[in-house]
Amino acid sequence: MDVTPLIDSDVNVIESVSAESISIQGQDYKQSIIVFKDDVVEVDIKKTSDLDEGSLKPVLDRAQDLDLVIIGTGDAHEFVPPYVRGLFTSQTIGVEFMDTAAACRTYNVLLADGRRIAAILIQ
Repeated sequence: MDVTPLIDSDVNVIESVSAESISIQGQDYKQSIIVFKDDVVEVDIKKTSDLDEGSLKPVLDRAQDLDLVIIGTGDAHEFVPPYVRGLFTSQTIGVEFMDTAAACRTYNVLLADGRRIAAILIQ
């Protein structure tokens, strides 16, 4: 029995994650990224304290297309500043944060489930 989730080949599935890079659709990203179903945006975010309205603009600009944003906080789980959560909740977008590897796995599961999701992955 094949239990592989059916995901369209034209969506951004995260293939692997390591301390050095994140692989999506055969491309390796060595810096922090924002992953959407149909786009990947490289961003200059090195730690959770770098999260602000400017660095989150690519996600906030697509708020009407999203139900949930997952923030991968790097090697370890960190809490994001409260105003970051407020930026999303004011747009009626749920936000969860976890270490980056867990965020990658969660993104793929929710993507396979058809959820309207984005992931901010701090590398």
